[in-house]
Amino acid sequence: SSWYRGLEGLFSSLTAHKRSSILRMSYMVFPGLCYGMSTKPAWIIQSIAAPTLLLHSSGDWLTNARHSKMLFNKAGANQPIALAFIKTVVHAEDMLTRDTEMIKKTFFDVLATWFKFIDENAVVDDKMQFNKAFTQRMNSAVESDQIYPVMEITELSRPTMHNQRGNIWTTQSEQNPAFITLQAVLNRDGDARQFVTIGGKKNQKILSQLQAGFAWADYDTQDSINPEAYLSLYHPFGSFLWARKLTYIHGMQRHDSRRILSADLAFLVVDFQLNYGTIRTPEKKDLQLYCTYPLIFSPNGNYFAGLTYSQFFDTSVAEKNFSAYIFYGPKIAHARIQLFTEYHFLKSKFSKNESQWRFGISINLNER
Repeated sequence: SSWYRGLEGLFSSLTAHKRSSILRMSYMVFPGLCYGMSTKPAWIIQSIAAPTLLLHSSGDWLTNARHSKMLFNKAGANQPIALAFIKTVVHAEDMLTRDTEMIKKTFFDVLATWFKFIDENAVVDDKMQFNKAFTQRMNSAVESDQIYPVMEITELSRPTMHNQRGNIWTTQSEQNPAFITLQAVLNRDGDARQFVTIGGKKNQKILSQLQAGFAWADYDTQDSINPEAYLSLYHPFGSFLWARKLTYIHGMQRHDSRRILSADLAFLVVDFQLNYGTIRTPEKKDLQLYCTYPLIFSPNGNYFAGLTYSQFFDTSVAEKNFSAYIFYGPKIAHARIQLFTEYHFLKSKFSKNESQWRFGISINLNER
């Protein structure tokens, strides 16, 4: 009906990415949440005997393209499986309903090439060679400028950040899969933080879900900048709406007994984090909501940009924060070096020396 299409269009056109509407999510995504809690595609992909093509938007705003690359890596060594990424930012069937005519044509050209290819390659000895052969065939049959190179899709999640305004270590509803992350804030003020994190490699089933870190500052004149350590457990449930990560933060000095428990809750592309503990002062426990909304990112991980918002629920000592951030930098060998900047639109009431601008450098070693 016309009223339904109009209402759906209102929700769907809020951003340039044409994000799917709440109505569409209600009948397409939410019913699958319960099934997703008990069965994950990565667990069952090796049991698929039929030839399988993973076709993904390179800049998919909802399900990052790296998820298809991870599924490919989980598949069996001799499984007939291939990867293809189309250069667009829309999600799934939106390629056929809301994208350009060129993208629609590319979609069907890839499928036509796939069916011809599997007819000629019934026996598979090695999935890597199988995928390489299909990629070569696809690039010769489809306009190559519409296909994103598979080898450039990164599995690096969005950056890890840490500052006193957020009071937590933030990685949007995911665990940063870099083995080691180093980050330094270059401007010197009361909110400047440096930190290092370390996480298990992805082939270590238990350790890959853990991540630990240590942060410090160059100042000892304010209680709010004392060093602290954290431990994070990442074990996602569901696809778009469920708890993802638990984090415990512990202040390292007695006069700053910061102890915070943080829970990550993912809803579509927005990450909600609830923090509880001695956040602002050792004398009183606080409850804080911290939201991160990633706006843009590149399939190869060269840049990330987004917005953050936080608020304390203690109305007697209210404090809100709204900021924007951007990370930019290439991958060089096994390291990703990125410069970042963050701007806080609201000034902190509890840190007089704090600048609203923050800039620094982030280094990710050995992306998993």
